[in-house]
Amino acid sequence: MANYTQPFAERIGCNTAEEKFEELCLQRDVKYYKYGIEDHPFGSKLYKINRLMRNTPDYIVMGNNASFVEVKGFKKILKMKEKDINSYKFWNNHMNLYYFFYSTTYEQVKFISHLDLIRALP
Repeated sequence: MANYTQPFAERIGCNTAEEKFEELCLQRDVKYYKYGIEDHPFGSKLYKINRLMRNTPDYIVMGNNASFVEVKGFKKILKMKEKDINSYKFWNNHMNLYYFFYSTTYEQVKFISHLDLIRALP
């Protein structure tokens, strides 16, 4: 699994957490659609795209209601930028946003709503 210390080009190709999310959706018969920016040709110039657009949630899932899902993989400690969390607030205002966190070290999964994440922050 990639981590924040690796070059962008190496990190972008690692989708362990997304693979785990899709596997879980298939097991639970949850319909999902890959929504966010992926496999783009921009390389390290992606930063030139507006942050809100760069932070498009990874998936739309359909249950009783449609929701966004942002997938985050990490080893031991989850790290998120405050600017990114603020971008996700925008998306949550349009449709409920959930996070799927996956620790490769502990092989644990956690779902949490955007609002619950905000409430948990200091």
